[in-house]
Amino acid sequence: MSAASIKYVFLGKELGARPEDLSCYDTEGKALYDRIAATPLFSAGIQRLLKGAANFKISLMCAEKDPIACHRTILVCHKLKAFNLQIKHILSDGNLESHQDLEARLLSKFNQEKNNDRPIQLSLFELAPQVQDEVVDLETAYYRYGLTRAYKLSDK
Repeated sequence: MSAASIKYVFLGKELGARPEDLSCYDTEGKALYDRIAATPLFSAGIQRLLKGAANFKISLMCAEKDPIACHRTILVCHKLKAFNLQIKHILSDGNLESHQDLEARLLSKFNQEKNNDRPIQLSLFELAPQVQDEVVDLETAYYRYGLTRAYKLSDK
């Protein structure tokens, strides 16, 4: 990488999804991204990225096929967007996806098209039909999806 003038800086301690700080976990040992983001260590990592972005092109590396499945999207980019940065995600086919488009995909995971004119399947076993009318906002989508991706202490 150095031959290509690329420098690698490890920020896993600051921006990682497996913090040593036990206050970042719920009672079942699951890491909670909102708690991680509220730590001084995470803030220091964000500030380090912002300082670096003033002078360099920054890439956050990930091994996930789809960036929506990575904590760097759900935790780090979620907080970085407040700084008005241009965030783009590299898809498995090499195409770029804006963070705005990725957030639209995230919302669609929780807000399937609501069509009240569509017939619903009634069940002989349920007392009332289950119709989902809840519309999930972006912050709730981040939180709920984060729970599906979060590290659990027992996963060690």
